[in-house]
Amino acid sequence: MGERFDLVSRVLAGRLSRRRALWLAAQALFTGAVATQVSLPAAAQSSGPSAPSRPCPPHRVRCGSVCCPANQSCVGGKCCQNNRVCNGTCCGASQKCVGGDCCAANKACGNVCCQTGFTCQHNQCQQRGGGSGPSTVDEGLSA
Repeated sequence: MGERFDLVSRVLAGRLSRRRALWLAAQALFTGAVATQVSLPAAAQSSGPSAPSRPCPPHRVRCGSVCCPANQSCVGGKCCQNNRVCNGTCCGASQKCVGGDCCAANKACGNVCCQTGFTCQHNQCQQRGGGSGPSTVDEGLSA
């Protein structure tokens, strides 16, 4: 390795001193190292066709330019917890998947989503407050 360094030094010595050549080489190495560190976060945030496409680790799926954690899937270009995936959509934190649709958790009733003004009692949507007795509705709303 020392012989190669001497050869490079001699080639550069025609116009530059060894000290100047070493200084320029050190600056080039430092600049390259800094540029690599600065450009990596920007590349990690990019998306689309120019995004880096490194394979994801086992049990993880690619979602745009990121790899989703092991307990998540890619839904609509975003990572979504597996227990929130519902018929191709990602339900919100306060929603449940009911009959293939996202439903507010307080409206979920068995396999239906109760309409406004109804509550779930014994897995049936029943109208709140309605006089002599509760009015039962067998079908709910899909959210």
